[in-house]
Amino acid sequence: RRYLHIDTAAEIFTIYDRSYFFIFTSLSQRKMFFKEIQSLKPENLQFIIQKDVQQKFISKLQAKWSTGEMSNFEYLFWLNVLSGRSIHDLSQYPVYPWVICDYERDKIDFYDN
Repeated sequence: RRYLHIDTAAEIFTIYDRSYFFIFTSLSQRKMFFKEIQSLKPENLQFIIQKDVQQKFISKLQAKWSTGEMSNFEYLFWLNVLSGRSIHDLSQYPVYPWVICDYERDKIDFYDN
């Protein structure tokens, strides 16, 4: 994970719907942190994202989303996470599209609540 656009952070998501964002002073400290976690062999550890694992995870997300097992918001949330965005770093906050709900007018009124 990046922090202030520098590749020295890590984010952990728990089964209790919480996440923790760690910032390290160097990339080597972050690598030691992940090695320590892997050596503990936590029972619920699903994976530590690496590029090859990330593509498999995206495929699973796409399948869940396309079959309706996942909401649009949840799908966009995970795509933001996998692209390196986090709610814990304001310089890389997640991006969500505007949703238009009035399809009957020819022009969009941005001031109509």
